[in-house]
Amino acid sequence: MSYTVHPRAQDISKIISDYRRGELCFELDADHVVRWVQQFNPATQETILEETFHVLSNWYFDDLKITEFLKSIVDYLEQKDVSFDNITFWNGQASGKSQSRLLRKLKGLFPMCNIHVDKEFRTHIIYVDDGLYTGSKIRKEISDMVRNAPSFVSSIDAFVLVAYSNGLSYTRDVVRNIGNEHGINIRINRYKEVANEKRTEYSAGGETYTSTLGVLWPSRALGREPLVTEYEKNLTAKGSFPLKYKTHSQYTSQIFTSIKQQEVIEQAFLLAGLKILPQSSIAKGLYPLGYDTTPSFGFGSFCATEFNISNTCPIVLWWDVGDSWYPLLPRRTTEEELRNFE
Repeated sequence: MSYTVHPRAQDISKIISDYRRGELCFELDADHVVRWVQQFNPATQETILEETFHVLSNWYFDDLKITEFLKSIVDYLEQKDVSFDNITFWNGQASGKSQSRLLRKLKGLFPMCNIHVDKEFRTHIIYVDDGLYTGSKIRKEISDMVRNAPSFVSSIDAFVLVAYSNGLSYTRDVVRNIGNEHGINIRINRYKEVANEKRTEYSAGGETYTSTLGVLWPSRALGREPLVTEYEKNLTAKGSFPLKYKTHSQYTSQIFTSIKQQEVIEQAFLLAGLKILPQSSIAKGLYPLGYDTTPSFGFGSFCATEFNISNTCPIVLWWDVGDSWYPLLPRRTTEEELRNFE
């Protein structure tokens, strides 16, 4: 079939048209989408286009959705009846540009609020970011902030555009305990939440598992693929635990049209990712379905903003290192990340 004027390629291009606007030297038009999808097995390309359109329709955060998120922060503060004179919108992220762009946009939306965007400690600290995936970055930055905070700082509110349930739950526990040690009330607030509990447990009552999935998690059947077998062998040879597979078919997909369609994406993205990912990157925490804190197939998130895409997303969405792959959403990477890719 011809993808020259495929409607879904055109639809996807409209969704992502503002991605990294002004930074890329090419248009994210329908031809761009076609070039990306044609790298996959022809038998899967139709499904990849349909499911990518479905996911990005709901989980690509353009200017309008980001504006709604920022307005929700100001609504929250106004309901708390907190004076903006006593609030610092913390602009101290060590890496990445999303935080500063969000804060610049926030200040432009509410010029009448006397919003302080800096690193000066005031009574209330507001931390804003686009995503909480594993949560490692926000845990470190809030922990550092708390340890350096003077005694008059009473509360820290973190607002994230999208949070993944496992990292969110753990991060809330960690920062709450740190806050209690220093007498600071810390809250983590999320605008949208995605379920990513990759857990199968055994107990006296039998097998239990989470019922909803919002991330890619390959099923046991994929373990028979030669590329996957070799990948698992390499990881276990380095001392890693055996990979965890999805072992049930009773899940409900949170972001795809169905679990059946999600499994087509899981297989296509995993196998393509295994072909293009350098072994050196695997050793440094980057896996075919995205960065993760422990050896795995990868985190498997599938969302993006107009500013950037997370490295926890499958690398087939963003990988543009060398000439091995043409990405749908080329990622703005830090120097540290580039070293890890080598």
